Amino acid sequence: MKLSSITPVLVRRAIAIYLEEAYPSGVPARVRIPPEVAQGTTTADVLGAFLDEGRRSGRALSRRWALRLGNERYPFMKLVLQEYLIEDEFFFTVDTHDEMDIKPSFPDYEEWEALKRFNAALRERIETRWREEPIDTCARLRSRTSEMATHCSLRAKGRRALVVDDEPDLAESFASLLRSEGYEVDTAFNGREALEKIRARRPDIVLLDYEMPELDGLQVIDRLRADPGTRTLPVLLATASQVSLAEMRRATGFLVKPFPSEMLVSIFDHLIEAAGDNGAAPG
Repeated sequence: MKLSSITPVLVRRAIAIYLEEAYPSGVPARVRIPPEVAQGTTTADVLGAFLDEGRRSGRALSRRWALRLGNERYPFMKLVLQEYLIEDEFFFTVDTHDEMDIKPSFPDYEEWEALKRFNAALRERIETRWREEPIDTCARLRSRTSEMATHCSLRAKGRRALVVDDEPDLAESFASLLRSEGYEVDTAFNGREALEKIRARRPDIVLLDYEMPELDGLQVIDRLRADPGTRTLPVLLATASQVSLAEMRRATGFLVKPFPSEMLVSIFDHLIEAAGDNGAAPG
């Protein structure tokens, strides 16, 4: 949806649905809704009380506003309104904000994994109710990028890409965007599936999420680099998490979520060109 079509009433309805699902026994006193959100008469007033998490990639700015509302088991979950891939195309989403690197050797690993499953299920319930309203979620972005793919360019014809992300709507949105540029695109939704698809149908380039089930992005990269057949495969690592410089360097390229479509296409072009200059075998 366009930012101009997002009203204070719509934002408040999205918040109300979130709170109903996150706190089925009633919203505790610790959860405070800013008065500007509850009483604002313009969208600017309401969003002005959110945390501005907009991110700039070069000259492009992806706008994003977040309101930390938590849930009955975890105080850090957020309601988010964000622009992604397409300029002035916004949708509501839930950021579980639980992407921490907790290793299986940690004493509370099982409890943490159970909490992440709880958060993921809650997110799905909230976003399902939003779609029923209808309040746009990432499913709308997927629809819009699919429309773009019907007007396919031949610029990247003959190139094959693999998109790996554990959020299916996001993965398919990236895939549709790349198809609109002429790429032949496969998708995978976890690290193990990604490795299987790379071995079965070697792509020219991989767009890889950092935080995933089964194997995370860095584990996938390590396995690719250990195999002579995929050692030089260009991998663009994408994440909204904090990643160290050393971790970034394990990938061929790095992209901070959210990002505009032009940035993704530009980096893909650059990485494939560089791979060709370095003598990497074509897919």
